Amino acid sequence: MIKKMRTILFSLCVFFLFLGAPVIILYSCGYRFDFDLSTAKIKIVKTGGFYCKVIPKNVEIHFNGKFKEKTDFFFDSVFIKNLLPIAYDIEISKQGHYSWKKSLEIEAQLVTEAKNVILIPQNPEFTVLKDNTENFWFLPNQKKLIIKKTEEQNNWVLEILNLEKNNQKILLSEENILNNSLFQEISASSFPKLSNKNIELLDLKFSSNSEKALLETLWPFANSSSGKVMHLVLEIDDPSSIVFLDFLDSDAKDFSFNAQDSEKIFFTKFVTTTEQGKNNNFLFSVDYNKKEISESILSDLIAYKSVDDGLYWLSDQGFLLKSDSITGKILESFNLEPLAVESKANYAINNVANRILIKENNVLYFLDESLKKFKKISEFVRDVKLSPDNKKIVFLNNFELWVFFFEEENGQPKRQAQEKVFLTRFSEKIGDCFWFGDHYLVFSVGDKIKIAEIDDRSGINMYNLAEFKNLEMFFNSNNKRIYILSDQSLYNSKEFIF
Repeated sequence: MIKKMRTILFSLCVFFLFLGAPVIILYSCGYRFDFDLSTAKIKIVKTGGFYCKVIPKNVEIHFNGKFKEKTDFFFDSVFIKNLLPIAYDIEISKQGHYSWKKSLEIEAQLVTEAKNVILIPQNPEFTVLKDNTENFWFLPNQKKLIIKKTEEQNNWVLEILNLEKNNQKILLSEENILNNSLFQEISASSFPKLSNKNIELLDLKFSSNSEKALLETLWPFANSSSGKVMHLVLEIDDPSSIVFLDFLDSDAKDFSFNAQDSEKIFFTKFVTTTEQGKNNNFLFSVDYNKKEISESILSDLIAYKSVDDGLYWLSDQGFLLKSDSITGKILESFNLEPLAVESKANYAINNVANRILIKENNVLYFLDESLKKFKKISEFVRDVKLSPDNKKIVFLNNFELWVFFFEEENGQPKRQAQEKVFLTRFSEKIGDCFWFGDHYLVFSVGDKIKIAEIDDRSGINMYNLAEFKNLEMFFNSNNKRIYILSDQSLYNSKEFIF
């Protein structure tokens, strides 16, 4: 090769090296060429990325209808880099599941995240667990299920199903009560003769350790139009040990188990104090096995709740207090500014994992611990549920779903402390609602069961799961199954994976 040719080739190599080096460097630093159709110009832009974590595994991720990436059997997450900073229609899909779809903006030098994606199975199978079921209750540990059914002569029976051992037995029946010697003794000595009507089961409550049950029943008597309310206590594992609370006054109300000692029950009662002539609401404790009623533990209370660390109660002055469960000694006061108490309103205290809520009729308040005062969340609340991670609640009225965040969340989407997020509104009435993990909700609307996410970026993903007539629903977070009562048949789903 002649010297002139070598010189030309060397010059060309040097030229292309200097020409290509910046392009290579820019590319390695995440820059890309973007052709703008509106201006017909090419510009250099900094790219961004997308990270997602998805349940189940082996899903496909598409951007604007084009396949981008796939998670595999071992990893449930994927990071896609070098994306132009524009909005993409993103779809995450898997056969047999509803697709997750969102329009998300990819920003330069930032990673857009979707870390809480659950793909919901299409047409999940529901099987009949029990026929001839009128009602059902889960114990607090959600390991056992009590169902109510009606047998011959309209007598009701309570059966208990052990979901872990897959067995069942009779817990209590109306006939058990009628044939009980204590019942016959009580009815003969204390009340007029029973009419031909059946004993009615009004309510069923459980101790926090899932070992005891408290039944509120209505006994029909021949000379009474309304009947006589009677409370019974029995052990879940030994249902033959029925304790009748016949020694309590008829004006005792608001019964609940002592969360620290399931051998004791709290109740309230209005008592007129002679000194002031004031009708005060007092709280009493009863050892139901010994039939011993304590002196009043608390007075001047509007509502109370027994939890593992003591008694939480709202005074008629509007202060929320914590007291010892035995002596009533005040241990802590939570609010410096009193809540304006309405004498005719109904109050309920919700205290789970130190998230204190008070519901006044349909008005919901939360305790702002930094200010030591109650703040209003909403005036139209029918039900409220705390999320499993204890960081937020879902609250609903008949037609709307909302989420309230107790503390700041730095993930995507970012949430501020005490932020309220409106999720959706329906024309039909919302029924039961439960958390489906920390970032999804399962609920009923009319005859439909739906699952929806709480990530409201570009709208929420919501799916129809199943349809039942006249349904009542419960989501068991212990075994991750949905239980449906419809037309006296109790159904359960297969286990959901998340």
